Amino acid sequence: MFACQHLPKNSKPFPVAIHEGDIVFRRGSSLASRLVLTADKAGIYSHIGIIAQLNDSFVVVHAVPGEENTGQIEKVKIESLSSFFAPDKAVAGAVMRSDLSSDSLHRVAQKALKLYYRNTPFDNDYNLNDSTKMYCSELVWYAFKTAGVDITNKKRSKIDLPVFQGEYIFPSDIQTNKKLKLIYSF
Repeated sequence: MFACQHLPKNSKPFPVAIHEGDIVFRRGSSLASRLVLTADKAGIYSHIGIIAQLNDSFVVVHAVPGEENTGQIEKVKIESLSSFFAPDKAVAGAVMRSDLSSDSLHRVAQKALKLYYRNTPFDNDYNLNDSTKMYCSELVWYAFKTAGVDITNKKRSKIDLPVFQGEYIFPSDIQTNKKLKLIYSF
């Protein structure tokens, strides 16, 4: 386990130890990020992922649309912490930690990795009742459910727009969980 991960070039070293099951948040500058923040009135972050250990390094497991230029389907992906927080993707970010046991957080991280290995597609319908596809907040919520925890405390955001109507989980629905401790933000 590495004690320190690093942000991209021209960034300060990441000042905290990262652990499996940590939750990472970012606010981007893309159109998708602006749309999430417009819909989520309480939100300061537009995207979320889970830290998992893969071999000798930590990776971020997350579901995000529109970052692949390969012509393949959008799906759950893994990337380095420095790539997740790269300046072209993140204008702000945070790391939060749950008070769950390390065994429980390992299960959470393993569930997130299984979603990656299963090639789980991105959920463009944002449907919480369908676990065959995932959007970012849904992935985090679903992985924590495997440890018996509703990381949202059953909080849902109701949207009533012509394009989207229903209840969704936004990053803020997870970030406001009082059992999460802020480890780092920029």
